[in-house]
Amino acid sequence: MFSREAIVTALDLWERARVLFNVILLAYVLARFGGALLAIPHSLWPEIIALAAAANIIYCIAYPIDIVTQSTNYRHMWQTVGRPALWIVLLVLNLALVHIALAHMLRGL
Repeated sequence: MFSREAIVTALDLWERARVLFNVILLAYVLARFGGALLAIPHSLWPEIIALAAAANIIYCIAYPIDIVTQSTNYRHMWQTVGRPALWIVLLVLNLALVHIALAHMLRGL
């Protein structure tokens, strides 16, 4: 089974990192789509909120990966290389998904 320490460490680290993750996503959306966001009809706002929720749900994949990896012999390498790499991969993946989804939603506005 996984140690309580591994679970608490994963939750603490990834929740603190989530703040920066969301700030970067928001900054990208505002920089890339800022003007167009003002023209969005109210009927699309639930979809935009769902998109933000989906990005954060995808981010949650980090928790089980972190908890499992902390329980292996690769713990030190995971903490120094794996975590930052996973955070960057999740950020880039979500930036791409948000870009594609918003570009599709805003097409024709």
